[in-house]
Amino acid sequence: MSSHSENNGHIPVEKLDGLANYSNWKFAMKMLLTLDGLWGCVEGTDTNATHESRALAKICLTIKPALYQYVRDATSAKDAWKKLADAFESKGLYRKVLLLRQLHKIEYNQYSSMSEYVEAVMRLVQQLDDIGKKIDDDEVAEILLSGLSQEFDNLVSGLETACLTSKLTVELVRARLLQEEHRRSASDQEGVKAYLGSKKKKSSPMFCQFCKRSGHTIKRCFKRKKELKNNEENHTMLASAMVCSGSSCHDFVVDSGASQHMVANKELLEEPRAIVVVGSLYAPILAL
Repeated sequence: MSSHSENNGHIPVEKLDGLANYSNWKFAMKMLLTLDGLWGCVEGTDTNATHESRALAKICLTIKPALYQYVRDATSAKDAWKKLADAFESKGLYRKVLLLRQLHKIEYNQYSSMSEYVEAVMRLVQQLDDIGKKIDDDEVAEILLSGLSQEFDNLVSGLETACLTSKLTVELVRARLLQEEHRRSASDQEGVKAYLGSKKKKSSPMFCQFCKRSGHTIKRCFKRKKELKNNEENHTMLASAMVCSGSSCHDFVVDSGASQHMVANKELLEEPRAIVVVGSLYAPILAL
């Protein structure tokens, strides 16, 4: 077996499941057999026995087991291909009407993206073409536009202006629709980035101007509160000293709001050793 064939063995092809995916399977299988140099067996132009066996095997292995009944007795790739076409490629009036009904009722809002919508329309057009119903190119373009919602009216108006000098084609409409999808997607992404940026800015971490640390504001800074408390105590001691200096050396200056009390006579203290000296005044380490 050639290296070309070995590589093709790994190409995924969705297995034939019946009428629903026959059109896609037919196209994919034709491309696979062509790539492997075996399509001539289906057309009847290649009579090589080895090629014939490989082509038949590939066809049979790309259909679901429930459909083996259609190809179990096939003697060649051409025979197997014809049996599957007879079973699933209906060319009757009912089949045409059903596909036409689906095509003219299709809407963009039924799909999650523009590419899926365009693919669905083109798939129905191809299925109609396979059973002998050819739809003109400009009509397919109009069907693509008719399935859009009102939010695309400006795009349709733009195409109308453009078609004053050129013909409306499927390729033109498909290209404009995919470009519009890309433009809207890019615009949405920019909007999301802008929103997240503003949200991040608003929720920036708190920063304290006093201790220069993040996580809290200056009003909640413990270091600032501690320094304010120490300053308040120092001011209280100084005030007591100033009052005591103008009083009798035998008097204590009592301030119910102070944490320290001072006197000019050290002998009045019960524990002279446990004192703090401020100028000529004395105070116990522990408040009285």
